[in-house]
Amino acid sequence: MKPATQWQYHAAWRSGRHARSCVGRWCTVVAAFLLLWAGTKPLTAQTLPPTAGSPNPTVTTTLSGGQLIDAFDAPGVRWSAIGGDAVYREIQHRQVSDVVHSPGGAEFVAIEAGPGTAVYYEYAVKPAPVIDETAIELWVRADRPGVSLHGIVVLPHTIDPNTGKPLSLRIPGTQVRITRAWEALRVENFPEHIQRLARALRLELQQNIETRGAYLRAVQLNVYGGPGNTQVWIDDLSLAGYLPNARPGGVATAQPSGSFSAGGSATAPVAPPVGGSLGSEAAVRQGGSAAPVVGLPELTTAAPTALNGTQLLLEGKPFYPRAIEYQGESLETIRRLGFNTVWLHRVPDRAFLSQAAAAGLKVICPPPWSTGPQQSVVTVGKTWNVVIAWDLGYRVTPDETEALAADARFVRAQDPVSSRPLIAWPETKLREASRAVDIVVLGREPCGTSLELVDYAAWLRTRPLLARPGTPLWTIVQTQPDPVLLEQWRQAGADPVALDTIAPEQIRLLTYLSLAGGARGLLFRSHRSLEETDPATRTRAAALELVNRELDCIEPFLAGGQFQGMVDGSVPQAKAALFRVERGRLIAPLWLDAQAQYVAGQSSGETVSFVVPGVPDWTAYLLLPGSLEPIRYKRVTGGVRVTIDEFGPTSLVVLTQDPLILQRLSRATSESGRRMAELQRLLANERLDRVRELYRRTGVECEPADEWIRTAQLQLQWSEGFFATNVTTEAFLAAVRAERPVRLLERDVWRKIVRELDDPISIPTAVRFETLPLHRTYTPRVMTETGGVNRLPAGDFEDPALVPRVGWQHVVFPVDGVVGRAELASASARTGRFGLHLEARATTEEQQLLLDAPPVVMTSP
Repeated sequence: MKPATQWQYHAAWRSGRHARSCVGRWCTVVAAFLLLWAGTKPLTAQTLPPTAGSPNPTVTTTLSGGQLIDAFDAPGVRWSAIGGDAVYREIQHRQVSDVVHSPGGAEFVAIEAGPGTAVYYEYAVKPAPVIDETAIELWVRADRPGVSLHGIVVLPHTIDPNTGKPLSLRIPGTQVRITRAWEALRVENFPEHIQRLARALRLELQQNIETRGAYLRAVQLNVYGGPGNTQVWIDDLSLAGYLPNARPGGVATAQPSGSFSAGGSATAPVAPPVGGSLGSEAAVRQGGSAAPVVGLPELTTAAPTALNGTQLLLEGKPFYPRAIEYQGESLETIRRLGFNTVWLHRVPDRAFLSQAAAAGLKVICPPPWSTGPQQSVVTVGKTWNVVIAWDLGYRVTPDETEALAADARFVRAQDPVSSRPLIAWPETKLREASRAVDIVVLGREPCGTSLELVDYAAWLRTRPLLARPGTPLWTIVQTQPDPVLLEQWRQAGADPVALDTIAPEQIRLLTYLSLAGGARGLLFRSHRSLEETDPATRTRAAALELVNRELDCIEPFLAGGQFQGMVDGSVPQAKAALFRVERGRLIAPLWLDAQAQYVAGQSSGETVSFVVPGVPDWTAYLLLPGSLEPIRYKRVTGGVRVTIDEFGPTSLVVLTQDPLILQRLSRATSESGRRMAELQRLLANERLDRVRELYRRTGVECEPADEWIRTAQLQLQWSEGFFATNVTTEAFLAAVRAERPVRLLERDVWRKIVRELDDPISIPTAVRFETLPLHRTYTPRVMTETGGVNRLPAGDFEDPALVPRVGWQHVVFPVDGVVGRAELASASARTGRFGLHLEARATTEEQQLLLDAPPVVMTSP
């Protein structure tokens, strides 16, 4: 690795999508017609303006018949480095004569780059109007694929709302496919690309995009071939349909200070456009973006939320809610932990809404209007636009679910924002509930219960089939044990506060199982403030921040993509959720051990492969904090086999060739990488200290325990060294490797203790590693205790006449294809004469049924 002092940093900007096309040869008749139309005369030579930082102040080119040709035969170099999102070092940039496309000269560029997607070199030209025939061709030879050509177009009548300057677009061209051979790269169909980008920008900026008068300002070459060294040879540039003396069609009223001079020359750019596939002309001319707008938008102008199919839109852009159940934390803390939404169970006041907006948070809350018989009407102004959804609550019984329709109609009638969605969490009658509200909330809290995570994943995938087709689903994510279980641990002698979190890997597993179930939003459960200072809360907060930062990196796949299905790995425990966007795929691997709802196990393996169906010949990248690393992939029967050499709990894989996706991912991982490494190190250190202490107290002998602990300590030492020297990715990976032997120790000790039980769920101290030290004393105490008097009236079920009289009730819900009944039967007696017998039976064995609630329910007094 090169020392940090050898790298240069250049401002990042996004490139447009690649377009595969071909440019035809331009006939003399067309060229002559263009000249007549423009009222120009053929020029034999033209001196172009110098590019900022260019070693050669004058460049000789040939202009003839509406075409610019540069064979790069004159001394000096024409292209200037303007940077990109990758940190890089220019090794060489010079004119050469030994490797050329046509006799004469060529330019040679060699760079060394880190992770990223772009390092741009620019060739400045005189402004020329974009016409149908405008096209660029450049001959390029590179030692790595991916080098791409682009044209920079300015829209003089459209103002960038962020800077007040004319808007610039990057028009995508083709890229190098064959290495170490000359290849013609082309950009054409300019009007078509401009209109396509304009349509996208109208949605993104919510303003009219005026394309009249668009003109070509520069040619750019992205010489980035990936991390490491890239060599590029450049020769024979030609611009067709190029009429620089034709008037570009006016300029925008907000003309930058570096505008065209009287002679028509443009000040050469020294930095690329910013803010996506567009930027201000001022930013291009004057060396960077204008200062970003600081502060928050006025609440009175906030755009309402809306649903586009299953996708939630905010201000016309896809939004993926990551909400935390609010327990009184400061909103700054919630934002710092990576959440973008607060989930309230009470109606907030205007001060809270203003504070949420100031913190950059959205809100989910009950509507301010009372529903039911005592309905009230409250005036809701635009201050409430920070609320993205009204929560109509948790509905348990069928009657409560049926009342949703009336409540929803009332709320919609009062809400001035008709597109704001309604959500509800129904336990029964999902079809009816999904007709009443816009979004249905699903979820269970399986950790510490008998529900296997594999079965929970299947439940999440099948549950939506009970709702109205096309209903968006949001899923809850468990972060703490059930309060009832905490109380049982307290009675066993444990401190419930010290146990009030589930394991970080369980939080992550439940999060990605929710995504694999098709969740369009995540609601993280929390019954204690995340600002508490006890170790369990600090661990939970760190785990949630780590998951949120990971989700933030892949948010485009979640907010704008589609879940395609689950993919099996080369080992039984490995599964992967597959997500699709237009130009990429995301593979989110999961390690699902049996009984992982109790103790998750190592959650990793050495080498794991996945066969991904329906993927073009794209490159596979492992998404890690601080870097994107290419990994092995091979086309096989059934798709593309992707191999992860060191499978871990955070082994996200992206398949794409789209530079826009790669740039966004690279920027996100770079921005969050160091903090993610810090969080992973914190969690690994805390876990090692805790497990080492608890292991001694369990009294269980585990032969490799000492070796596992030494391995973890060594990896943490490596992580500390990497972190101190800013080697972020390796610091993170070493901390992940440190947790692996510790989890093995946890799982091994837990298995040795619970193997004597019929089921771990039978003893509350057996459902978690941290409670195992209590197991030795608690279990004998429970086993030796005698049962007390049955305090439940008629709970022995011996008197059929007494059971209904004291308040026992049974309800049979009518379900097509199912017969249900409840009875006292002698065959069900454990002791005495009778026992309670509940039965739900399908009317035909051939029919498979999905049930959204138990067909038979028995309730006690």
